[in-house]
Amino acid sequence: MKKFEVLFVAGLFGVMSLALFAQEPQGTGGPGGPPGAVGGRGGPGAPDGAAGARGGQGGNRGGGPPRGGGPGFKNVQVLNTGNIPETMQSFVQALGLLDKGTCNYCHAEDRSSDEKRPKVIARRMVTMMRAINGTFPDGKPHVTCYTCHRGSTTPLTEPEP
Repeated sequence: MKKFEVLFVAGLFGVMSLALFAQEPQGTGGPGGPPGAVGGRGGPGAPDGAAGARGGQGGNRGGGPPRGGGPGFKNVQVLNTGNIPETMQSFVQALGLLDKGTCNYCHAEDRSSDEKRPKVIARRMVTMMRAINGTFPDGKPHVTCYTCHRGSTTPLTEPEP
């Protein structure tokens, strides 16, 4: 059983690493529908129904309006704008941010800004989580933010002594 656990953890880290390296760099857009359209990422296994919103024609880098979903939300790249408050609350709980500034841990005063590194990393983590959950045939979310973070901003890679 111990050998299985070691192999499982090693395999999980391999899949996570592969998902991080294989993802499209943030901010470059990609093939898809009109700006702000819901893309093909997300679906089953996305956190709290967070379907991808990565479609568009390159966001602020080219012609056309900036990427990012519905009214009041700007620069939304991987989450569904229909349930942003619930999704953000799930992040606060999974990372234990109640005593670390909640929204201000990842967001600058201008919530659409990407100046804080934790926000950029969070996008990559959501993409990684979706890639892992996409490997399960039942379409259910098996991995969430809490799976690794357990109420800490730093993912826990080993059991506590």
